[in-house]
Amino acid sequence: MNRTYLKRHLRLAVEQNELNKLEAFVENICDDYHIYDAYFGNIMAAKTLLFELALDIIDKKDFYIDIYFQSTPSGLVFTVKLDQYFLDLAGMFDRVKNLAPDDPEGYSEEGHRLMMLRLLSDDVMFDAADESIELVFNVTGVNEALTIQRIEMLHRYYEMLDKVKNLN
Repeated sequence: MNRTYLKRHLRLAVEQNELNKLEAFVENICDDYHIYDAYFGNIMAAKTLLFELALDIIDKKDFYIDIYFQSTPSGLVFTVKLDQYFLDLAGMFDRVKNLAPDDPEGYSEEGHRLMMLRLLSDDVMFDAADESIELVFNVTGVNEALTIQRIEMLHRYYEMLDKVKNLN
């Protein structure tokens, strides 16, 4: 399977009892990519923090968030759409995105969660036009190098196999 273009989508009601669906979504993706180390914890914690933020800032019944996943050459990308609540979250993130981890301003409840998002993710980007937050986890570097090495070894093997067949 060519995972480079694997995409998934999850729609969640912003309710506490939906957290298990988010956890299953992340676990399935990490299983597909054989991610069981610290990155699994980082991805799971970041997604949970973002969902908890949504629970806190969205006071409306029957509100849904959409979480999109895509594997890219630079890593695993999770895009979360929050519609009109995007500006609140983007404004909060702007206040903490450049703070040092030991800056007390990052310790308010929202500040702490956003600081943790920044520290757990390799990149956090807000897209005002799309009203979305994108979290990037650069987990493909080692796997990509290993994949290239294995491809080269397979090419050498098949070249040698062709030579052997031509001798017979």
